[in-house]
Amino acid sequence: MKYRTLELLGRNKEEILCDILDSLFSIYGFEETNINLDWTSIVLHGTKANLGKFGYSRDHKPDKLQITVGVSELADPINIPIGITVNKGTILDLEHFSDTFNQVKSRLKKGSLIVFDKRANTKDNLNLILDAEIDYLTSMKLNSSDDKIIENFDLERAELMSRTDRSRNRYIWNKNHQVK
Repeated sequence: MKYRTLELLGRNKEEILCDILDSLFSIYGFEETNINLDWTSIVLHGTKANLGKFGYSRDHKPDKLQITVGVSELADPINIPIGITVNKGTILDLEHFSDTFNQVKSRLKKGSLIVFDKRANTKDNLNLILDAEIDYLTSMKLNSSDDKIIENFDLERAELMSRTDRSRNRYIWNKNHQVK
């Protein structure tokens, strides 16, 4: 009986999640819809799951089948998960991004901020975000052409984004600012 219930929930997960989110957003009317996106893998100890594949194992168990999971949450101070996507264990973050983002983008207000890590930072993914008129914060891999930018970095031009405690600040620098 419990497996039939889980199967029924699984087949209707998108509709169920949508109904829950409709209620959540209508009751609380969130002023901010900034989100964090992240992906991970989960090791499977069975062999029957169709999505289970051998892939990059974050659990350091490359001999086990796994699935990848994408999670989206409303950012601080709300910190409520609003989306979850599940894919094959061979799917990389950069490929999984569009599923996770598209699941929640209709809930985001224009100008919201999406924070995600550099493993999902691709031109196609950034275009998806910009097409939705949403801002983003991510990191990028640096190469030797970035040395001049780093060498000429001016802390006075950096924008204070958040204060984690009295002694540490996080600064974000606008890369599009011209280096002289």
